[in-house]
Amino acid sequence: MNTDWIGKWKSTSGLIGVLALIAWGIGLASSRTTAMQGYIYAFTVWGTLAFGCLGMTLLHHVTRARFSRPFLRLWEAGGGAAMILVFGLLFIPIAANLSAIYPWADPHHVVGDKILEQKVLYLNPGFFIGRTVAYFAIWALLAHLLRRSSLKEDVTQAKSETDYRANLSAPGIVAFMITLTFATTDWVMSLEPHWYSSIFGIWFGIQMALTALAFATYFALKNRNRAPFNEAIHAGTTKDAGTLLFAFTMFWGYITLSQFLIIYAANQPESTEYYIVRSAHGWPTLMMITAIAQFFIPWLALLAPRAKRTIWMLMTITVVILLARFVDLYWIVMPAMRELPMPQWTDFAALIGIGGIWFTVFGWQLGKAPAVANHPARAEEEIEEEAPQHA
Repeated sequence: MNTDWIGKWKSTSGLIGVLALIAWGIGLASSRTTAMQGYIYAFTVWGTLAFGCLGMTLLHHVTRARFSRPFLRLWEAGGGAAMILVFGLLFIPIAANLSAIYPWADPHHVVGDKILEQKVLYLNPGFFIGRTVAYFAIWALLAHLLRRSSLKEDVTQAKSETDYRANLSAPGIVAFMITLTFATTDWVMSLEPHWYSSIFGIWFGIQMALTALAFATYFALKNRNRAPFNEAIHAGTTKDAGTLLFAFTMFWGYITLSQFLIIYAANQPESTEYYIVRSAHGWPTLMMITAIAQFFIPWLALLAPRAKRTIWMLMTITVVILLARFVDLYWIVMPAMRELPMPQWTDFAALIGIGGIWFTVFGWQLGKAPAVANHPARAEEEIEEEAPQHA
């Protein structure tokens, strides 16, 4: 694959990202709370994509599906060890300004609050940062081991490497989902420490998978005329990717509605507060946009087999899904910190800054290996094993 265009794109995104983060730093000096609110939102948006890529890498190695082979290198680049470690560095501003965004990190909020006082053994800055370091360490290790084995098989064609990744990914995906549940609870749900949801982790997990799949599908189809994607992408790729996008969309809708109905039926003050805050001051508009763009448009479109076969239609659907993620995560994160859904310029600076860094690392990692993995899927191995042997 000609990587000249990747190098130019990587340099441009890196420059834009650095300039945006410098601008955000100026905003941080003038208004710490407002700037950090935008930063935790931006970190969540791009973290959803990065960690979703790691999750889809694990899922690919467990299933070894043929259709996802053109996406593997994209997921490795978007959620590999380098990206995980970079996000660990990007977490430093959050760790240094916990009290600006998390009520439980401010002693003035904890004293006299019975709920926060009961949670102080878990929700305290030292333990919070320690857990975060553990999350990044586990994810980076998993990503590193899988990437190393994948690149090794490209050269040796040893089936033992395939078995190694499958054996590692099976327990690895369980470990990933457990740590992901704790991470999203810590980073996002604890923005509202009086509220809790028992399905918050799986809710975020399906969002991450949907985001990573939509991005990889769009990127691969966008470059379908470039080698090696022109040889790796076929009719079955778009059909299976569209089907899985449909399934993830359905699952997201089911989890989202289930969480609302459970809280609505229970009608407990500590649970209903989450939706009460998001039912006024313009937040319902964002909720409606999310429901339409994240569920109804892709769900109805992907019901038609033609949408899965037609490249431009499938690409359009992935763009709608990706744009909806920005709105959905804004609706999830920001009401915990702001009364009105009015974006500030520091929100955009943080979003562009972290996004520029993400694309820079993505391009750097994508250019370090063949863009399509050179090892067979499970179905190809079965065909080879069933082929008649000639004397």
